[in-house]
Amino acid sequence: MRDVLRSRCDLRDEDAAIKAGLAVDPEVDINTYIARKSAVLQKMLAESDLRREDLVAIRRLNDPQGNS
Repeated sequence: MRDVLRSRCDLRDEDAAIKAGLAVDPEVDINTYIARKSAVLQKMLAESDLRREDLVAIRRLNDPQGNS
């Protein structure tokens, strides 16, 4: 993932903006954090060199609705 962020400035900036927005809310919980980061995380995963089965496993673990 680090390589993706190094090569894709747009994703790095999007991720940083989301983190900054979350950091100003001391009451943010883990579910909110995951929900707000989910879209950019999916973009980063799509750009990664992970194997398909690893991507599927990650998506399954990070889908609170069980929609994977």
